[in-house]
Amino acid sequence: MDMIERVAFSSKLDIQLFHHIRFVMNALRKKHKDIEISIEYGPAKDERKSVSANVWAGFDGAHARYFLYTAYMDCDLDDYVAVARAIHESEEFRLALKNFLGEHLMD
Repeated sequence: MDMIERVAFSSKLDIQLFHHIRFVMNALRKKHKDIEISIEYGPAKDERKSVSANVWAGFDGAHARYFLYTAYMDCDLDDYVAVARAIHESEEFRLALKNFLGEHLMD
């Protein structure tokens, strides 16, 4: 058995497919940079019909991203619009983004 076959049949591997959404929010002031929001999502481990998403923020063009929070939602895994809408409309997202901006932007 070659290495690829051993990896493919290893019981210790947990391979999952995750989806990614990225959008950019325009800066509130000209002296600030645009904010990039990244959402990595996939099936939630504890509930089969649920999606979990890790939400990150960073400045557009920068290499660093900062973790905001993990969201859980009931929607179809392939419905990226529902995922984006659930994040965007979340009070938890707004609070986490406000905290991120407060920590990383100087007026």
